[in-house]
Amino acid sequence: MIPYNALGKGAEPAAEGEPKSEEINERDIDELEASQQDSPSIEEEDSDSQSDDSPNRRRKEREKESNCKRKVPNYDYFFRNSEYFRKKTREEIINRIRHHASQRSTFVKRENQAKNSLEKQIDDLDKAILEDSIRKEELEKRLDQNKTLRSTLKNIHENM
Repeated sequence: MIPYNALGKGAEPAAEGEPKSEEINERDIDELEASQQDSPSIEEEDSDSQSDDSPNRRRKEREKESNCKRKVPNYDYFFRNSEYFRKKTREEIINRIRHHASQRSTFVKRENQAKNSLEKQIDDLDKAILEDSIRKEELEKRLDQNKTLRSTLKNIHENM
């Protein structure tokens, strides 16, 4: 089964050597956690000066920890397991296939029409060339006849 992303489109498989999208997300989250731990924020420095027992400080720390540990939601899971999304994506896929098929059929029709018109033009040109060659042969025959007639006329005038 092809997993779907949030837009309902099929996820492309990662090429060899490239990490999968889940691995990228985990690596990015790990890097984010490391960078946040290395550099304390301004809020932390201000809150250190306040009392350690303040409920706001504890709540902020819990939120930060949960935000760091929170992973990106796996939309593939929702799309695969939700009947609404499965039905919707199926309909979208069917509509896309129909749309592409109609585009393809019109493209094929246009391509065939263009091909047929070109073949007709080629046939017409072949006929015209054939007719021209026949005319040329006829004209050469007439020219030969005219030359022979001229020569005979010339001979007749000379003999008189």
